[in-house]
Amino acid sequence: MGRADDEQAADDRGLPAPLRREEPGGEAHLAVVRGEQVLEVGDPGLDLDDDQGAVRLVPAHDVDAAPLAGVAERVLDQDLPARRPQTAHDLLDEPRVRRVEEPVELRTAPARRERQRRVERLPDVPQRPERDASESSTLDLGDALPGDAGDPPDIRLAETAVPPKRADQQTNGGILHSPSVGVGAHRALTKGSPPLTRRSERLVSRAGRPTERRLNRYRWQTAARTTVVPLPLPALSPAPPDPILGLAETFRADSRPGKVNLAVGVYVDETGRTPVLPSVVDAERCLLERGGSKTYRPIEGAAGYRHLVRDLVFARRPELAEAGRLAVAQTPGGTGGLRVAADFLRQTGAVPVVWLPEPTWPNHPQLFRLAGFAVRSYPYVEPAGRHIDEAGLLATLRSAGPGEVVLLHGSCHNPTGIDPSPGLWSAIADTVVERELLPLVDFAYQGFGDGLLEDADWLEAFARPGLESLVASSFSKNFALYDERVGALTVIAADGQRAAAALSHVKVAIRANYSNPPAHGADIVETILGERELLERWQVELAGMRGRIQANRGAFVDALVARGVPGDWEPLRRQRGMFALLGLAAPQIARLRDEYAVYVVTGGRVNVAGLTPANLPLVVDALAAVLGR
Repeated sequence: MGRADDEQAADDRGLPAPLRREEPGGEAHLAVVRGEQVLEVGDPGLDLDDDQGAVRLVPAHDVDAAPLAGVAERVLDQDLPARRPQTAHDLLDEPRVRRVEEPVELRTAPARRERQRRVERLPDVPQRPERDASESSTLDLGDALPGDAGDPPDIRLAETAVPPKRADQQTNGGILHSPSVGVGAHRALTKGSPPLTRRSERLVSRAGRPTERRLNRYRWQTAARTTVVPLPLPALSPAPPDPILGLAETFRADSRPGKVNLAVGVYVDETGRTPVLPSVVDAERCLLERGGSKTYRPIEGAAGYRHLVRDLVFARRPELAEAGRLAVAQTPGGTGGLRVAADFLRQTGAVPVVWLPEPTWPNHPQLFRLAGFAVRSYPYVEPAGRHIDEAGLLATLRSAGPGEVVLLHGSCHNPTGIDPSPGLWSAIADTVVERELLPLVDFAYQGFGDGLLEDADWLEAFARPGLESLVASSFSKNFALYDERVGALTVIAADGQRAAAALSHVKVAIRANYSNPPAHGADIVETILGERELLERWQVELAGMRGRIQANRGAFVDALVARGVPGDWEPLRRQRGMFALLGLAAPQIARLRDEYAVYVVTGGRVNVAGLTPANLPLVVDALAAVLGR
């Protein structure tokens, strides 16, 4: 019988091609070996399972020549098939492989260890390009098995026991996982290939013959690479906590009774609670009864909201709206308005330099730096922190270059509570025009100073013809909607055409940032501003919050003076808004926190609204101790 006839006979018997070898007597025998011991030589029906240790299946005529202990064989990288295999036979017969020359040692071990199945194809198998290791797919093969249809796959099977740790350490290795079901788990280690996850008791129970049990599922996964692209090194070190919100976290973790939080800029009533305004409750009831849709809002926000916000913020100079110079977009709070403004300016080619007052809200510098601006500062208050340094402020702004941005606090300056006089506002506007600067007004506390119209006094100086600016406004404070994130960004342009063009670029910045604004908080504001009864009630409630803050200022100053605490406290009585700057050094702030459980922000900024009849004596006593009385 010729060799071709022998191979045809072997093929008819279902033997894998590497095992279809011509043997004496015309029979093709297989040898089952464990370590250096030949367990059995017989026909292709030999059972591969052996509970005493790992076994390998090799052609019988190669037994004497094969080094059966510490055998090193080449392992192939089996890539993901280009087509979806329909059967396990198709999967194993897929010719997309490549050779890896690095040898992998075969070891023997107890059967309780996970078994490793190696797959090696014939040398003449066509090569295919490697696929990216990030790709993965799931292959559901039903009940098909190797040998169910078509020619048997051309493979040589060898089983060894490899400790799980060793398997996990294979470089760029894909692992064929199988749960510990039935007779054992088989693994195939390949170099740089995606692993094949098999959920079945056994793949093959008899050499060259399909098992009676069915293979239910294969799953391809991405193999873990030993070379991992890491996160940037700074991202692996904890960032410093936020100077305000991080302090609030520390306060919550403080278990001492009588602790006082004057750090966070949130209005609280006499009980220490942040109330929900009755007008807000009624507006939400109206929204619930009215019903509506949860579909996306326009990029720039609902038209009704934007028009009412425009009329509220710029009520002092209505001619701006009448001339079409105002372009309003809804933003998630005042912070969102500032960030959209920064992105809008950067994408439209503005000079990437912003001037911030010193001191300012601690979030301003990082917000503009992350937006790509160089941050510079101009002096705002004198060293004692009780009066504005007008000469230093104006002189510094006169050194700014054309096109650079200058940020101004519209009212209730944070953290000092000191606002420019009308004369100083006019001088600042003159400097802006002279140096061709771009003003950006942070208007977060409208109504918390002297009133809705009174707090917009800055507008008188900046509403002059031809002067363009940006205004970021917030309704977190005056509507007590802190967690709803409601705000707006308004572009004041020279004319209506320029305003419309600017709004189109603002929409691009919004779309690339958060796409569409949130609805609920804006609906509340629109409902209150749009219904006369709710509007009047809200104005009364806002006046109540403002009056309580002003009363707290007077009570605080009176208590400090009565207690004899060293310092010039009388100017605090005339300041506006929620904040006062006490001018404390870092060691004094630490003592307040550590020894007296009184929490204040850098520089000694206190939230005047956080003072209550219960905690005011505690705060004054702590300040007296820290400041040397």
